[in-house]
Amino acid sequence: MEIDIPQEAINKYLERRRSDIMNCRRALESGNLAVCETVGHQLKGNGSMFGFPEISTVGKSLETAAKAHDNAATANCVDELESIVNKSLLHH
Repeated sequence: MEIDIPQEAINKYLERRRSDIMNCRRALESGNLAVCETVGHQLKGNGSMFGFPEISTVGKSLETAAKAHDNAATANCVDELESIVNKSLLHH
């Protein structure tokens, strides 16, 4: 069953991801990867619901990298998330 989500809700969802990206970058700088782990977990669950399975995929990778305290992999996931969000905002 496909859920019809209003465009305004999709745009707000994508804008909130920008906040997640900034929070993760700050967390990486301070060494608080628990923030990134939480963000990744949330994205893993809600990306597909809003029509962005690639956000769910990167969310899972972000959660895993942060949980493993892998700063480089966590940063790569945040970069990938930012790229997905920016591309998605251009197309929506």
